[in-house]
Amino acid sequence: MFSKNDCEQCEQLESEINSSKNLHSLEMCKVVLSDPGLAELKMEQGWISNVDILPFNTIFSNGKMLESWSGSSIEKFNSKLRKHID
Repeated sequence: MFSKNDCEQCEQLESEINSSKNLHSLEMCKVVLSDPGLAELKMEQGWISNVDILPFNTIFSNGKMLESWSGSSIEKFNSKLRKHID
């Protein structure tokens, strides 16, 4: 998940993800775009600069992005994950 420090929707989704029982076997990462020191990542991954709605979620497997979307719906989050883990 890509978020920023002041993103209430991001905090809501993160809380719902953390309380989900079926997601604990997956590796997840949160990138806080308002944190300093991300210039190199943003330069290497140019698509990050196009993120304009938070939270922005991505599913990666073996270093490749499989899917990405914006929004804080846990139902959509779970639906997208199920497509790739079932």
